[in-house]
Amino acid sequence: MKTVYTKLATVFLVAILVVGGGFMAHDLIGQDGTFDANLSESSYSGEPSLKNDSTNKPTPENTSDVKSSLDYDLRISKGVGAFVALIGGFTIDGVCVYPDDYAGGYFDDDGYLIILTTRRNSDEISFKSTNPLITENVIYKYAPHSYNSLKSLQAFLNAYMGNLSDLGINYTGILDNRNILEIGLSDLKTTDKVITLLKSNFGEFDESMVSFVQHSGCVTSPGMISQSEVN
Repeated sequence: MKTVYTKLATVFLVAILVVGGGFMAHDLIGQDGTFDANLSESSYSGEPSLKNDSTNKPTPENTSDVKSSLDYDLRISKGVGAFVALIGGFTIDGVCVYPDDYAGGYFDDDGYLIILTTRRNSDEISFKSTNPLITENVIYKYAPHSYNSLKSLQAFLNAYMGNLSDLGINYTGILDNRNILEIGLSDLKTTDKVITLLKSNFGEFDESMVSFVQHSGCVTSPGMISQSEVN
């Protein structure tokens, strides 16, 4: 649903205002809070996700229901409220401090809020909430890279952007729904140089944390994209 991009652009601004600006580094947000540690395949990168067996899990809808604008808007609205409540719990004195096991969030194509965590067991999630607004409108999924680790890579590379180096970095953006940092290069021939730089400065760096695209101009962006925009 391409319309999710426009809707998210609006709700994203609302989220920023509500949490006092602590959400500026986020890309995307994207239902239900209780589940077990059984794994199923995630919608991105083939990574396993926590299987949601909660009684609150939405029942499958037929095609016409999924495409219903009213149902879709309602899911988005509930998801935004849940996300604002969740991120509000991360905010201290107007600054958003992400838990180390938080890995991002986004709306999927059907308007459900997906929250990523590096925990494979739901009982181990440090930011798990008992707030009904959150538990009834969030789906948790496993992702391998924490949001903090991706932010660290981004902050580091931003110092090398544009004319500050010969790496040709002119764009960085965390793509929550892919759990990666996207790096825009003026020439993809410098990809290996960037990877070498990251490996030499981050002991836990893994190449699956980043992806590269050819990109002109110079911008740092928390790219607000939806699953449909990527796939």
